Amino acid sequence: MLGLSQPELRLALLAIAVRLALLLGATGGDLLLPDYDTSKYLPPDLADSAAAAARTVTTPPPAWLLRGWLVWDAVFFADIASRGYVYEQYYAFFPVVPGLLSHAPAQLFALLAMALNAVASMAGAVLLYRLGVALTRDLQLSATACLFFILNPAAIFHAAPYTEAAFAAASFASLCCLHCSSASGSSGSNHYGSRAAGGGGGAGAEAEDARGVDGNDQIENSGRGERGRAGSGFSLVRLLAATAAVSVSCGLRSNGVVNAGYLGHYSLRHAVAVWPHSKARAVRVALLGVAAAAVSVAPLVLFQLAAHDAFCRGGAPGATRGATVAPRTGAYGATGDEGVAASSSSSSAGSDGSSGGPYDWPRPWCSSRIPYAYGFVQSLYWNVGLLRYWTLQQAPNFLLAMPVLLLSVAGLFEFSRANAGHMARLGLTAPQDVEDVEQLEDVQGAQLRRPALGAAERVARPASGSETTGLKGSGELVRRRRGPADAWTPCEDNEASESAERSARQAAATLTGNSRRGRSSVDSNNSGRVGRSRGFLSPELTVTMFPWAFGLLVAVTSMHVQVATRFLLSSCPPLYWYMAHLWRRGVEAPAARRAPELRAREEPAAAWGEAAAAAAKVEIASGAGGASASGGAGTTAGGGWGAWVAVALWRWCFVYMALGCVLFVNFLPWT
Repeated sequence: MLGLSQPELRLALLAIAVRLALLLGATGGDLLLPDYDTSKYLPPDLADSAAAAARTVTTPPPAWLLRGWLVWDAVFFADIASRGYVYEQYYAFFPVVPGLLSHAPAQLFALLAMALNAVASMAGAVLLYRLGVALTRDLQLSATACLFFILNPAAIFHAAPYTEAAFAAASFASLCCLHCSSASGSSGSNHYGSRAAGGGGGAGAEAEDARGVDGNDQIENSGRGERGRAGSGFSLVRLLAATAAVSVSCGLRSNGVVNAGYLGHYSLRHAVAVWPHSKARAVRVALLGVAAAAVSVAPLVLFQLAAHDAFCRGGAPGATRGATVAPRTGAYGATGDEGVAASSSSSSAGSDGSSGGPYDWPRPWCSSRIPYAYGFVQSLYWNVGLLRYWTLQQAPNFLLAMPVLLLSVAGLFEFSRANAGHMARLGLTAPQDVEDVEQLEDVQGAQLRRPALGAAERVARPASGSETTGLKGSGELVRRRRGPADAWTPCEDNEASESAERSARQAAATLTGNSRRGRSSVDSNNSGRVGRSRGFLSPELTVTMFPWAFGLLVAVTSMHVQVATRFLLSSCPPLYWYMAHLWRRGVEAPAARRAPELRAREEPAAAWGEAAAAAAKVEIASGAGGASASGGAGTTAGGGWGAWVAVALWRWCFVYMALGCVLFVNFLPWT
């Protein structure tokens, strides 16, 4: 269906179902509970109650039921779609969504905007899954991250007439265009779906397939080939598609400009790879990335030019409308009259010598070196600025945003500690440890797949009709029956095979810089590196960490901090991968510790040796750092803390979703 694999289709349907549940729950809460402020039912273009009554009668029933969703920022989007940017403060809201719905009837704005966001949420879930499969090469982690995205704490804003859902879909699409391929993305997803469908085990079979070695190995091998082609894999088509997606994100929200960095990083990474072979081509690739990034922010630039044309040009329409710069009042005023007076006195004259405050003409931002209307509007009307929110009165809002802030700090710290060298190189070069591990795996695989078994075994092999033991591709001993047609291998072949075996073992030991301890030492030294080659700690995620860190810094220092929850959850895909990483680590670690004990009690006494071996294996893995498939983080003695965090993550999601359904539509303060 629409080219979706089975897990993608299920995630898309789940996203639609959750948005529908939010719609019904919040609408019911709006009808049953009293509103904090009933002015949301008064459209700005209605001057008297008679007109309001007429509008109510002619409004279709579905739209009338959804009128409670037109609160907070949705009021601005609805009025912009209906009348355009008639007020200066409207330039705090970007034009894509109002522009798409500007020709629709005003009464249907809420219904159409929410339908648009439902489609965007469905697309975002599918794109996040594909992106996770491509970058983390972990099916279960990618699917779990999508569940957190669908049920995220800010889900009410992904359902409301806001831009979060569309922005998330555009951001994920830009990354998918650059990093998802038929090898690493689609094939991994289809493999998951085909195994799940053919297994006939329902949800349990799908979960087992997501944890299976075969599926993740296929993804890992595909990703390995993709990295091997990094130098020659630059695609102009990918770059253009990603540029279009970033342009859409820049027309939705101001932080879409950060997504332009993905374009530059993609080009620079390939330029660095081809630099030793062709400097001219490397320069061309880098310049293409710069040009693509510049083109992608065109919607933001054009939007600011429109504001400049409306308020700064001589004889501009805004100059004749005193209402366009009316002082802040009501629910959206952040500082009140005292703040306005202080701001007026602090800006008494423009660069041309004319006097006037922030609400006088000419507009102060028009004479700035860079006339940036958005920043001025956010600062004046919403009191957004560096450390302006760091007051004692805002302590409850800091507590409200604390979960997402702590998750971001912890996730960035854990990833940076595991990939410090790669992040120091800005992710522009191939991670050395992963390359070493891949070479090691290739060497060890060659050892296990060698056709010759060794001289001693050949001498012991009977000439015909008997069973002998050999090495299978996975390393386990299997019995094979040799017939009379099997000929003896010449001594020259024996010597060649032994020489190849010695060379392979020596190469494996050299990769870790410890040839004295042989292949077993190589395996133990590189277990953590193998774990980090996929999952949340995969070095491929480096490109997404810098926007995450920047968004966290802006949210803490300059924004209304309570907005950080929906701000970070709509723009940072690694946040969802980290949540899935924590959940799986907290859930699977206690199960891994209990499994040997349960098996020892349930199995017959004759199987005690097998259970003891499994217990020893778990103990060794946890003691050595416990590199796991979810990202290489080991299980520690604090498994109880990890399990608590895993449960707390879902409680946070569901509690915030429930509170959002009640508070948002009733015009009460929320994130």
